[in-house]
Amino acid sequence: MDKNIKRIQFRADSETLEKINYIAEHYGRSVKEQIIHLIENCVSEYEAKIGPIEAEPKDKD
Repeated sequence: MDKNIKRIQFRADSETLEKINYIAEHYGRSVKEQIIHLIENCVSEYEAKIGPIEAEPKDKD
């Protein structure tokens, strides 16, 4: 597994998770892929409005 890929956990209420699943299925994605897509879009929108984020990888988990 790529060492640059980090695992995260989060909690969501069942209604929200069901809605994310519905949207994911609509676009032919898994829930995981849909959440990654949403996160990437959030970062892209932020950078388009505010500017690039200069993030340097940290060794901390």
